Amino acid sequence: MTRSILFLMAAIWSFLLAPALAISETKEPVGKFVAVEGKVFLVPETGGERLATVGTLVYLGDTVRTGADSRAKLLMIDDSLVTVSQETELSLKRYLLDHKAKEREGVLSLLRGKVKVIVARVLGYKGRYEVETRTAVAGVRGTSMVVWTETDPSTGKLTTWVFVLEGELYVTAQGVTKILGAGMIIEVVEGQPPKDPREATREERNKAMSGTHVQLLPGAQGEWPGFTIGVPTAPGPPETPPPPTGGGEGATPPSRPPLPPPPPPPK
Repeated sequence: MTRSILFLMAAIWSFLLAPALAISETKEPVGKFVAVEGKVFLVPETGGERLATVGTLVYLGDTVRTGADSRAKLLMIDDSLVTVSQETELSLKRYLLDHKAKEREGVLSLLRGKVKVIVARVLGYKGRYEVETRTAVAGVRGTSMVVWTETDPSTGKLTTWVFVLEGELYVTAQGVTKILGAGMIIEVVEGQPPKDPREATREERNKAMSGTHVQLLPGAQGEWPGFTIGVPTAPGPPETPPPPTGGGEGATPPSRPPLPPPPPPPK
């Protein structure tokens, strides 16, 4: 009888402690703020809101909010850089870096505004890296892009714009996938498949890059106690888009190697 009671108590304690253990396993940081300008707020998944400063850690499920004339730069655990522009709301929906399985997965949810992402090339790791909006999904493996949203005041429909700074990526919406290369831009209107990608004009490139520069403080980027990158990465893409080949708009873009078949559209 006593042994049965002990087994029952052990089972009860295991049941009660399991949620706490599961929660503790998710408390590892997935990034940190390395630059902050103006008022930037961090909203944890559990609720509440606090001002973010250089060195503030971010965790899975956190949301970053910026006000007018405010922006921030995040260094993620895989060495990727995420710049959050003004009047933007970005949620860290999923961020996984598994050294044992050599897997990397990042999913950022752009609720509004603009974000620039420089995705580090993690050597030997497989997985996906995507930026989601209400109308589209932009996915990359090792490249850089700017994604932003605009709402048409006359129709209330949301439009997602994606500009590729370097590398290649795919954009999926309404079950249709398009492939983009460096210097190209694409538009996705709510409720419609992506329009055909095209070379961005000078005005569109300037618009894409506007508000995406945040000055890094000396020594702000790198390792610090409790947060060591330690991932084998290749040199990342540049912070600014490369100049067009041949000079001027309308020049023939450089040839690009063929991409593997795009992943199936998200359900």
